[in-house]
Amino acid sequence: MVQRPLKFVKYLPEFGWLPTVISTNVPFNDQGWDAGLVAEIPPSVTVHRPPTPQPKPVDCLAGAVGWRGNRRDGKVLGPPQDSAIAAPAVRQSPAVKLRRALLAPGYLVQNPPVDGAIYWALSVIPLARRLIERDRIDAILTTSAPWSSLIVGAVLQRLTGIPWLADFRDPWTEDSAVYQGAGWRRHVDRRLERHLPARARAITTTTGSLAQGIRGWLGSDTSGREVHVVTNGWDPEDFRAE
Repeated sequence: MVQRPLKFVKYLPEFGWLPTVISTNVPFNDQGWDAGLVAEIPPSVTVHRPPTPQPKPVDCLAGAVGWRGNRRDGKVLGPPQDSAIAAPAVRQSPAVKLRRALLAPGYLVQNPPVDGAIYWALSVIPLARRLIERDRIDAILTTSAPWSSLIVGAVLQRLTGIPWLADFRDPWTEDSAVYQGAGWRRHVDRRLERHLPARARAITTTTGSLAQGIRGWLGSDTSGREVHVVTNGWDPEDFRAE
């Protein structure tokens, strides 16, 4: 859990909102846990950590058969995301071409559109819907990244009709320092980036420039929908002298 959503969870009860959290049971992208941050979750807050599917069929198959080529940092490399701009540096043998063709479906499973959290997002929707109905939850809050959380918010809003607030901590496809999608993948992600937030009752983000960009994405869909800037702050308790 990163600081922004953690502090939402920590301080929302002071404003009359008791969060119910759905998170992962394993860190995404091998980022690890910060036990100090987890300890800040109030005892009154229930955290659900359902199993987090992260299929990696190509890596698993490569490890099983002992492939060593086309690897870096212990991971099997997928095909270029856009062959028009990432032509192979060397001529590939027919055997390599055949292997890549056979593994193409596996690469798509291992590197799906949106992000690797999409399997988690799809799997938690039934759980979230049950919690909304059982606990009579009044609103949905998602925070991105991972961007797959936007799918969760949009689907739950459609299924339940309760308000959804989408929080953007960072840009998505326009963040050139992080986003690497190209070709069809970028096309899919950009469409989702613009259409999913249109279902939200309200949108929050961290900077004025990002808020302006989101308003531009929404265009005429902004009627009845507000984009608010809630800047990142600091928690006095993090600096309290021992």
